[in-house]
Amino acid sequence: MEKRFNADLTKEELKYFHFGIASISGMREIMKSKYDIEYFSMGCLLRTEMECYNKLVNKYINEKYDKSINDIYEEIEN
Repeated sequence: MEKRFNADLTKEELKYFHFGIASISGMREIMKSKYDIEYFSMGCLLRTEMECYNKLVNKYINEKYDKSINDIYEEIEN
């Protein structure tokens, strides 16, 4: 997934995959408008390759914006 992540980063087409019963309202808009990352709600089916990709996205967000994905979730609540 590192190759895929690096290719997406070069093309400025990063993605974030959310897993769980329901998507988080407002997350898609914040991820796209503030961080230029496309947000996908994947339901309950967890996929390890997407988890690996998400870890790389989390690292990127932390390095570029000094934030974690949890910080971004909190932006929605405030």
